Amino acid sequence: MRKENSKFETAFLSEAGSSIQNKDYFAFVELDDFACWVMADGLDTDQEIESAELVVKSIIGQFLEKPTISRRKLKNYMRKAHRQLQIESKRFRLKASVTIVVTNYTKIVWAVAGHTRLYVYRNDVLHLRSDDLSLAQTFANEEKISLDRIDTHDERYNLLTYMGMPNKFNPFVSKKMRLNDGDILLLCTAGLWENVESTEMLDAVTEEKDGQKLVDTLEEIVLSKQKQRVSNYTAAAIMVNKVFQEDPKKRTKIFKRIALALIPIILLGGIGTFFIVKDIKQKAEWAADMVEYSNNGDTYVEDGDYAAASKEYSEAKNAAKRIKDIVHRELYAKKQRITHLIAQGDTMLGEGDYVKAIEFYEKAKKESKALEQFSKEDLDKKIEQASAVQGVLDAMKDAELKLAAKDYVAALAIFEEAKKEAIEVSYTSGQELIQEKMTEAETKIAEIERELRILDAEKLEKSGDQNEKMNNLAEAMTDFAGAQEIYQEIDMLEKVLAMERKITKIQELMQSELSEQQQETKVSDADRLEQKGDKFLASQNYGQAIASFSMAQQLYQDANQIDKAMAVSEKKALAEQEQTLQQASKEG
Repeated sequence: MRKENSKFETAFLSEAGSSIQNKDYFAFVELDDFACWVMADGLDTDQEIESAELVVKSIIGQFLEKPTISRRKLKNYMRKAHRQLQIESKRFRLKASVTIVVTNYTKIVWAVAGHTRLYVYRNDVLHLRSDDLSLAQTFANEEKISLDRIDTHDERYNLLTYMGMPNKFNPFVSKKMRLNDGDILLLCTAGLWENVESTEMLDAVTEEKDGQKLVDTLEEIVLSKQKQRVSNYTAAAIMVNKVFQEDPKKRTKIFKRIALALIPIILLGGIGTFFIVKDIKQKAEWAADMVEYSNNGDTYVEDGDYAAASKEYSEAKNAAKRIKDIVHRELYAKKQRITHLIAQGDTMLGEGDYVKAIEFYEKAKKESKALEQFSKEDLDKKIEQASAVQGVLDAMKDAELKLAAKDYVAALAIFEEAKKEAIEVSYTSGQELIQEKMTEAETKIAEIERELRILDAEKLEKSGDQNEKMNNLAEAMTDFAGAQEIYQEIDMLEKVLAMERKITKIQELMQSELSEQQQETKVSDADRLEQKGDKFLASQNYGQAIASFSMAQQLYQDANQIDKAMAVSEKKALAEQEQTLQQASKEG
């Protein structure tokens, strides 16, 4: 049994941090021939249902029923747990990030949905780190940010794939990776990796060769930062002290079993016996080759390398042909045909011929119905992917026609929808091309809008000029101010200055006009006061007359009416003289 002939040690810790509730969950199981470790981080706020626990128990349960390191089955585990989480989402949407590692004690396969991580250290060096399925990781993959910035980037929590998501669920599943003695596998949730720098993690791995001491050291690093808020954090260290060594005589044993099966009777004696045994030995070797090539082909299918699988099945078919095994020859010929079709489809997909790719995938799907080995779900996904990208290309063609017809607004709307679809199907090169075309359309729209704004400004300027000629100064001022504002928006600075000069001129004219009106008002008020003074003088009310003449004199002087000011001054002097005589008469 593999487990007895290998040595894997697991240590872990999981804490709530500064939170009341710990939404992380970790579990593992080690069987005779396989082992499975699952770590999940609950992303929702539901207080009753533990989404991380639900996901982990679902995956562990499925693994116990059908232990395997098959990539296809591992993805099925995740999809079933994902659907279960969706079904349980009654009051809140349950969400979780999860990472799974399975092994046959010789190789591992891991799967990720979200931002829980797997680190593999080999010979005190980071050998690999699983990719997050987040927007920050996408930025790093596109070289918009450096890899070391992912741990602190604002978009590290913006997950593109996670358990319980409402849209299409597409987890990452790795290819098989061979383990070495002394490897260290480290699983951790975001609460740990965002608080432990990569250099600190490497130092801890280098210093601590005991799993429990390693996770304890990582916890000490988290707590040493003394942050006011610490998220739930979980770490699990799997110390690969000894991997299971495949039996080098396995092929010989297969050879012997097949050889025995091919010998119905052995004739004893002479040269005849020698030739019979020699022929049987050759057939046994071919049969062993057939089995080995078939197994290799099956492994490549699990890894998704259909071109390599097709070559292996071709060799298996040839070996079956040599030993005249019609049943297996037909089986491997069928498998070779299916894998060749899928490989051709992948090639067409890479070359951008999505119509051809779909044709190959459809043929492969039709011919593989009787073979459970080929996942209908995976082929449907490939067809869906190619169809979606073809849909994006068709939309881009429609938008190009609109662009050529100078219908830029319609073109931009189609490009925007095509970009959303390209993002959804991870059509990166298409996204870049669409963005270029969108920029072109936006530039054209901006140019047209600028021209329209220039026309608006010119209309206002012309209206201002006409109002100025007609002495409608207030209307002219409004027109010039409106034109200036538009010129400012579209950065026509010379026009902005020209409007400023016209506005200043209007302001001066309005000020001059206002001054003339004020002068006329003062003269009119002075005339009225002079007339009142005359009446008071005639009625011998000399005090009132003097007051009226004084105010009238002042207003005439302010209005620069000197003659009138002097005339009213004489009237004022006469009133003062008469007032003096009147007072003297009263006293006598």
